[in-house]
Amino acid sequence: MLDTKWKLLDAFKANGSDKYGLSQGDFYQLQAYGQSYLNGQGDVVLIYPRTATFAQPLPVFEFSKIDGLRLWVLPFCLRSRRLLLPEEGGCWACFDRSRG
Repeated sequence: MLDTKWKLLDAFKANGSDKYGLSQGDFYQLQAYGQSYLNGQGDVVLIYPRTATFAQPLPVFEFSKIDGLRLWVLPFCLRSRRLLLPEEGGCWACFDRSRG
């Protein structure tokens, strides 16, 4: 399950209540998608524009270790038109890295 947002994130705001500039509503929305469409297990993805302060994927967020629902937050480079994926892990086997 993928969703895109046209908001600016800041990877330097990792601590405290800022959580990179992610909104609580975005977390709730993706958690609801994961519960409804994935039965609470698997990976959901939020895609935001890549900027100088959000140039790499964020660490994965786990909604519940019991259920196994995880949220990935990934940058999309508008210039190269490429989604920037984590090096390893998650559901990335379904993406063909050679196509970028």
